[in-house]
Amino acid sequence: MVSTESKSGAAALTDCSSDPAGATQIHGSFDVPGNIARLPLPLRLPYDRNPNFCGREDVLSAIEARLAPHADSDGLRTFSIYGLGGMGKTSVVTEFVYKYQSCFDAVLWVRVDDIAKLDESFSRIAVELQLVQAVDTLDRVIRRNLVLDWTCEPRRATIPEGGEAGNYVKLAKWLLVFDHADNITLLGDYWPKAAINGSILVMSRDSLTKTKLASHHKIQLGHLDSVVRGQLILNITASDGHVIIRPRPDLGVYP
Repeated sequence: MVSTESKSGAAALTDCSSDPAGATQIHGSFDVPGNIARLPLPLRLPYDRNPNFCGREDVLSAIEARLAPHADSDGLRTFSIYGLGGMGKTSVVTEFVYKYQSCFDAVLWVRVDDIAKLDESFSRIAVELQLVQAVDTLDRVIRRNLVLDWTCEPRRATIPEGGEAGNYVKLAKWLLVFDHADNITLLGDYWPKAAINGSILVMSRDSLTKTKLASHHKIQLGHLDSVVRGQLILNITASDGHVIIRPRPDLGVYP
């Protein structure tokens, strides 16, 4: 079982804007040590935002309530969405990231199809965070561990507006997305076990996700209701008027 215990509790949500308060000043040149990331990262997702997305407000609200950074907690926050293929898990998570990207200094997207995809994702993230250089010949295990170590102390270099000359270091707010995590057991060596000040969002088809991820908030994604399906069709076809959706429980309806 993958442990997801967190120090976080119920708290008021923070303002998602950047705030240099509490930053530690490091005088000298702007050469950032290897374990301090240069943030914020540009948003790089494998999927474009769906302009026709509609519905799922309750799911988006549940994710935001759990994963958005809190003012009085620097613990690890976790959430998973599980359900059959075609239910729209990827669309929901993609919409959440685009909608709330300003809450995070870094959004780290990981494919969990197999070990090779996991290693490839963590190697890419190590380069994006500039924990290593793209030309470095470090093996994938070392790159993975550099990323996991960073989540335990996610320091970032920043220069606050109007601040004194020099480097400032503060804790980064990060979101790690595990995409296609249909085999939860693959996450064992890739799960940030002692991470702080971050959020993890898991997408899976595995209905046992709710038991395999301990102390974990989760939601099962089902079919869109008929009203939202009708609105989705209108959005896609850019039509006006009414669309009648006739349910076909024998065939199943997917968003």
